[in-house]
Amino acid sequence: MLNNIDNYYSRDPNEGVALEDILPLSARARALVVRSRQRSLLKVGFINIAGAIEMLAGMEYHHRNLVRTCLELGEGETDDETAPDHEAVAYVNRMGQFYFFAKSALITNAVKDPLALIPTIVNFAVFRMKHSAHRSIDAPKPRDTDGLQWSHARSMSSSMGRMMLLKPGKEATQVLPAGPIDERAWRAHKSELWRKNYLTFQIHDGDTGSRKNLTIETDHAVIASEAYALIQTAIMS
Repeated sequence: MLNNIDNYYSRDPNEGVALEDILPLSARARALVVRSRQRSLLKVGFINIAGAIEMLAGMEYHHRNLVRTCLELGEGETDDETAPDHEAVAYVNRMGQFYFFAKSALITNAVKDPLALIPTIVNFAVFRMKHSAHRSIDAPKPRDTDGLQWSHARSMSSSMGRMMLLKPGKEATQVLPAGPIDERAWRAHKSELWRKNYLTFQIHDGDTGSRKNLTIETDHAVIASEAYALIQTAIMS
């Protein structure tokens, strides 16, 4: 009863608008739920689906904030370089929630091989497992060697440097000359780095022996599309 959509009031937030024209994708998913309220899955799993849509909305929220804070750093409007890191960790936690939604009994019963619909989320789940939910350096598994723990701990932390991915069409920032640098030149140099590059996080995946590079500014579009596709497939199954 409590998981049946019939027990809840719901309103189409984009009445009269074609689904494919609704953005962001979380709003599209909410409209899909209202327009599909007679579907059997929503009679037994409405709370599950509503929660998944909130996860998608959370990813959208933290992506917007990360993009904004990186832009502010590039324009010299702030010097708080920790802000994008906090948004990134929150983003990965929401993405991790969605990963486990995809593995839930409700979805595995409704969709054949649901993880095949979210390959990018699956690929980046290691960030959630080894850093954002808890760090392997604090709660290691038997296979988490000392080297892996160190790699996991630094993956989303600026304490040991940052990875920056050069944006298309941009020229690499010149290395500062040796010797003392005045504060104004140093601030200008940092702003240029943020303008010309995307913040990227790297982690070592001990299960595959590979390194994963997550650039939320550019990877979000694919991640959000995968999340919406799974929600849609489950509802329409």
